[in-house]
Amino acid sequence: RVGRLGGFYKLKNYMNKVDYIIGNTEQIREYCVRGGWLREKVKYLPNFVPEPLKGWRDAASEVRRELGITPQQRVLLQAGRLHKVKGGDVALRALQKLPAEVVLVFAGEGPEREVWQNMAQKLGVAERVRFVGWTNTIARYAAITNVWLAPSRHEPLGNMVLDAWVHGVPMVASNTGGMAGLIEDGVSGLLVSPERATKLAAAVTRVLTDKQLAKQLAAGGRQAFDAKFSEAQVVAAYVNYYAKIAKRSGGHD
Repeated sequence: RVGRLGGFYKLKNYMNKVDYIIGNTEQIREYCVRGGWLREKVKYLPNFVPEPLKGWRDAASEVRRELGITPQQRVLLQAGRLHKVKGGDVALRALQKLPAEVVLVFAGEGPEREVWQNMAQKLGVAERVRFVGWTNTIARYAAITNVWLAPSRHEPLGNMVLDAWVHGVPMVASNTGGMAGLIEDGVSGLLVSPERATKLAAAVTRVLTDKQLAKQLAAGGRQAFDAKFSEAQVVAAYVNYYAKIAKRSGGHD
């Protein structure tokens, strides 16, 4: 029996219920070991995100029309649950410091939606913010995105980093949790301190105004993705691990 942790969950919920644990970050693996699990019983195996379907960029014009975003406007995308830990309020404060042609798109649902909508009104940026709700086709919004944001206060892993990388979009993220372990600052993305809207805005400005930097970050992210996080690589790693522990336990392939 194998359990999988995608966060720092209570280990007592797994004791005497599973024989092995998989953590999707090295930090989670070490958390399990510190919590009493034998190191040989805990394995780090990352997440993957699938490749977007061919032609996904072709949706750009249609999506811009749907959202009322002109071809001249620059787009920031924050994808994920609309929860306080995700730092959408930080993104909104950063947006206020950016030029009027910059638009922020939130893709996801959650308890902070109304809070952030009200905040956008108070900050005077509501006309530059779009809440598109939950989507299973994030590639549609990636097609219009200039910078992918992840201003989270904490992230065990940060799947949105993998999403940005696989779509070839430059990433600006908080230097926290799993994202700090994923991103090489200046190579596969830009890292900023959590809660710092001014620094977030400055990092976004760098990417929007330096085309060479934007290309370098997109290419570096894609290279990082291809090295470790493709579906084929991760699935193969899981299959190999299952075969290994089955053999160790006297089972069969």
